[in-house]
Amino acid sequence: MKFYEVLNYWSWDDSCNVSLTSIDVVFSASQTTKFYEWLLIRENPGSDQVLGASAQRGNPAYVSYYNNQPWGGYQFYGNVYQTANVWESLATWSIPTPNEGYSGQCNNSTNYNENSNCQLAVWTGITHGMSGSYMAQAGTASTLECMYSGSNYLCTRLYQLWTEFFPQLPVYCTLSGIQSGDSMYVYALNQAVNPGGNSNLYNIYVGDTTANKACSVSNYNFSQMGIPHYAEFMIETPGSCPEPPGSVETSFGCGFPKFATFPMTGNLYYSGAMNGIYVPYQNGWYNTYQIQNCVYGGGCYYNSNFGSVDSSNAFNQIWLTSLDTY
Repeated sequence: MKFYEVLNYWSWDDSCNVSLTSIDVVFSASQTTKFYEWLLIRENPGSDQVLGASAQRGNPAYVSYYNNQPWGGYQFYGNVYQTANVWESLATWSIPTPNEGYSGQCNNSTNYNENSNCQLAVWTGITHGMSGSYMAQAGTASTLECMYSGSNYLCTRLYQLWTEFFPQLPVYCTLSGIQSGDSMYVYALNQAVNPGGNSNLYNIYVGDTTANKACSVSNYNFSQMGIPHYAEFMIETPGSCPEPPGSVETSFGCGFPKFATFPMTGNLYYSGAMNGIYVPYQNGWYNTYQIQNCVYGGGCYYNSNFGSVDSSNAFNQIWLTSLDTY
């Protein structure tokens, strides 16, 4: 257990003097970094006599941890002023394998943990503003779900392709046979990339070149986003996962799984040409992000990192830790 916080309870006497009647000391109880419950000890402030004790269970997705930064990777733009129109992002990578970052992290057995699946999304996209309040994007999802079956601990991995016009929810492609290690070819494109093209319309494509399967969206009117100025090359830990079958819980966070370092390669279209990401990288035309999760009332962990961009237009996505991710 670790000390969490102290709450003081006060009362007034008839002479309007303040007196301290009790002290509540709150501890967070955890096992292998997994939050389970609050333990409250009430003490007499004069003698340190224990007046009472109680346990308060909470959902760790909403009591213990919070996702401070869900994205990790690079955001590139086309000039020092961040005003160049960026009409397309294109990326390749191999689908990573998700693993538990610590024992029991991705377990969702009923009445065992209040946690859910672990999931890693990898994606590229284009957006109008640095904050990405609107975004045309597509990518892969590597999901790990583990459960106890008797005395056996069994894990299942699911790999999916998806498209999204954020802030709408992602649409998962109904494809089978997608596997870890498959090579991906993914782009998000504004039709103004072609002379005379309509800047309100977007095409997005996510293709598994190993399995020879793909899904796409064409001629999608996304005028509310405005003209895109940034291209994204990211990994992400979602804020929530689907409710596991047969669970007694109704809300779940998503754990950030452990994965082996893997490269992403990227290109973006601006100033009339497709450029590898090494060009804006050399010019310093980029922003960087690291996935970060925190404990309420405690510290934060950076869960991911990234390598420098090399002349082949590639950089590494790097797992650091799964702590504080449910």
